[in-house]
Amino acid sequence: MALVRAAGMSAAFFCVLVLSSCGGGFTAAERHAPAMADAQQLLYLVGQQAVSTYSVNPDDGDLALVSTVEVSSTPLRYGVTVFPSLNDRFLDLYSYDAANNQHISVFATDAHGAPRAPAIQTIDVPYWGQLAIPPEGKVAYMVEPTLDHRVFIGGGATIHLWPIDAATGRFSDTAAEVNDPAYPEGYVSLYRVSADGSVLYTQAAFGWCCVTFVSYLKHEMNFETGILGKPSDVYSYVELYQDAVTVGDKNVAVFSDSFLPSHRWLSVSSLQDSSVAPIYCYAAMSDACILAGDLQFDPSENFLFVTDLVRNSVRVLHIDNASHKLVDTGSSIPFTSDPPRLLFSEDAKLVYFISYYAAAKETEIDVFRFDSSSGALLPIGTSTRLPGLYGVVPAMRVGQIRENGGTGR
Repeated sequence: MALVRAAGMSAAFFCVLVLSSCGGGFTAAERHAPAMADAQQLLYLVGQQAVSTYSVNPDDGDLALVSTVEVSSTPLRYGVTVFPSLNDRFLDLYSYDAANNQHISVFATDAHGAPRAPAIQTIDVPYWGQLAIPPEGKVAYMVEPTLDHRVFIGGGATIHLWPIDAATGRFSDTAAEVNDPAYPEGYVSLYRVSADGSVLYTQAAFGWCCVTFVSYLKHEMNFETGILGKPSDVYSYVELYQDAVTVGDKNVAVFSDSFLPSHRWLSVSSLQDSSVAPIYCYAAMSDACILAGDLQFDPSENFLFVTDLVRNSVRVLHIDNASHKLVDTGSSIPFTSDPPRLLFSEDAKLVYFISYYAAAKETEIDVFRFDSSSGALLPIGTSTRLPGLYGVVPAMRVGQIRENGGTGR
């Protein structure tokens, strides 16, 4: 899946929330290290008080600290979520303070793509919600779940839309509202923004007795105004029977768990052509299909990354539509930490493998070169292990050098 610019509760996106238990920092030597010349890619490491910018050498995978900017004088309650704009011209921060109030801060960046303090704008958000910013950075959406107190758990959501000035990065003072449909019981939350920034996805869940019904909704957006079309249903399932689901722009992947291995399977269905039968994968096709703990598409959605919790490795399956099979490519990444996170660079040439060691409160980053034609993963460089637990966000960088660096214009 391409970079997901969303903050909130939904699990598949890859949005990055730094939990209140996360901590850690950088040494004085790291804080004052000289900035390197621009590399092709950047990573933002997000803590409870600061954002650190790392350059990534695409040839040897080396990570070098560019700068660390303090964004709060005190630890923020739920950490900070960041949204890089295209070619890292601005960095938007979304945070909760100690009183549980939400704020959006806009930072201009320097020639390296690192944020510069102080923020050029800070907005106090008057409601609780989840933030999403499409890649072009022309608008921002806040999905605010609403409750209907006439039923046990019911309601829908109000989507607030802020126009963003592309030249200055500043948000407008007011936001328009778009409402999602209400459900008899349940709630509507943010899921993600499509890779091309043309669709906003929300997730609606509602329960009856001991069963939860989940629907993914699709909102077409106007590129210029950000106005959303009426939601349409993309995929629905019963949570009781399906253990892991990831919804892409072209496909949906589903892992159905069971106490009996013979009743476990992994399926991939097309969202673009309903006449194409789903691909069902059982143990005979690949044992990865019965051991899935998490699912993630690559940006092309031709490959599916499966977290195998039995072998403690992330395995790569090719979605072979010609043979109607999921083919194990043999590529895998072992892990010894808590279940890892997988991120792609904006050009989809690099994979960042993020391992969290909760007991030691450490974050480890490994860089792999990804072959989008074969699914092969080539490790480059050595692991970078840092004290503290950090959210990691790749920059939206698509070229070797930023345009007009330092001005944000």
